[in-house]
This record gives sequence, C-alpha cells and structure tokens, in this order.
Amino acid sequence: MDGTALQDLVNGLPAAFATAPRRTGIDACPCCNAPAGIETLLRTPRERLGPDELTHYATSALSTVGSPGYFRYFAPASSNSF
Repeated sequence: MDGTALQDLVNGLPAAFATAPRRTGIDACPCCNAPAGIETLLRTPRERLGPDELTHYATSALSTVGSPGYFRYFAPASSNSF
C-alpha cells in the first residue's frame, strides 16, 4: 500500500465511524489510567483530540480502558495525527 492509499483510508475514518455515539463515560482500570486523561477524552470533541490526548488511550484500548464501542468513537480522532 502506498502513502496515498493509506492517507485515503485515514481520511475516510470520520465518515466510516460518524454514527459512533459520543461517550459520556469510559470504563477504565483505575490503576492503569489517570482520571485526568479519561476526563480529557470525554470533554474534548474527538475532532480536536490529537496525539498528546490519544497516545495512552490508543496503547491501552481494549485491554485496560474501554471496549470496541469506545474504540469506534475515538478511531476517527487518530486521523488528526497524520
């Protein structure tokens, strides 16, 4: 896959996940996830989340924080990193 094809896929993330509902809470292991980081994810619109806000979530998604539903909501925000 060349860079253009990858960029096209990333650019399509917002439309692909547009129906994922905004989260009002996130189930997270309290030992592994700082409450302040979770609050940032919840109060910031996903289109304004960047690498600083998403790095911990992305590396912990589906193991110590969240579930597939959360991942669907936050996935389009990863396109802000490209």
